[in-house]
Amino acid sequence: MKIYNKKTFAFGVFSAALGVLNAVTAALRGIDAAGVVLVAVLLFVGAGAMMRGLSQKMAREDKLEERDERNRLVELKSKSAAFRLTQAVCFGLMLALLV
Repeated sequence: MKIYNKKTFAFGVFSAALGVLNAVTAALRGIDAAGVVLVAVLLFVGAGAMMRGLSQKMAREDKLEERDERNRLVELKSKSAAFRLTQAVCFGLMLALLV
């Protein structure tokens, strides 16, 4: 098998590893509903991402989607908005702590 999108495949392996690690720790400390849901979501997301990384067609679609100018513009605007929000919160906290 060939990995066509290494970044997506690595994300899938990381998510699956987190799911397995969370399952092991949940088994040691006691199983609850939220832990089971989290483990299931992590494993399904990880498996899906690994499949997207191994599929040539899906990897090509991901690369095209990543290079699209509209998506880049949306990403830049959201990062800019998040930065402005972080600056405003930091400034507000600074003022509150100075008082």
